[in-house]
Amino acid sequence: PLKLFLGARDQFAGSDNHFFSPSGGFSLGRGGWRGRGSVFRGFRAPTLNELYRPFRQGNTETLPNAALRPETLLGAELGVDYVGENSHISLSVYRNDISDIITNVTLVSTPALISRQRQNAASALNRGVDLSARHTWHNWTGEVGYLFADARVATGERVPQVPKHSGMAQ
Repeated sequence: PLKLFLGARDQFAGSDNHFFSPSGGFSLGRGGWRGRGSVFRGFRAPTLNELYRPFRQGNTETLPNAALRPETLLGAELGVDYVGENSHISLSVYRNDISDIITNVTLVSTPALISRQRQNAASALNRGVDLSARHTWHNWTGEVGYLFADARVATGERVPQVPKHSGMAQ
């Protein structure tokens, strides 16, 4: 009932850089129950737009940055699942540490022009819990899900684009 996995990739990350992405994990099951866990490392290379393309919207100009470094991620997840004849329940806890986040930084702000540039910022930590459940009654299926995500940059402020609570029902 125990399965182990290991993996690794050496990927091109731009400008003659390579990024080594190892991963590993386990799955342990008995009957309808299964425990699982994994650790992993990954990256996102800057896009061509972020590296080389300026753009302007209204009085805001955003400049590229050819010196951007890839964003990197170190993550871990632990979970438990139950699979029955008509039901499936899944609970996961996770932690993702992201470094060198690419963001727009304001360089100059005047009434006539706001000048920004893409730059690597500090790190961010995202921790949370993901819960989902599905049950089938004859020809009907109900499904609910909930995600709690506490995403904060290194200064302790919340990441504004990441909702703290989100849910789904159908």
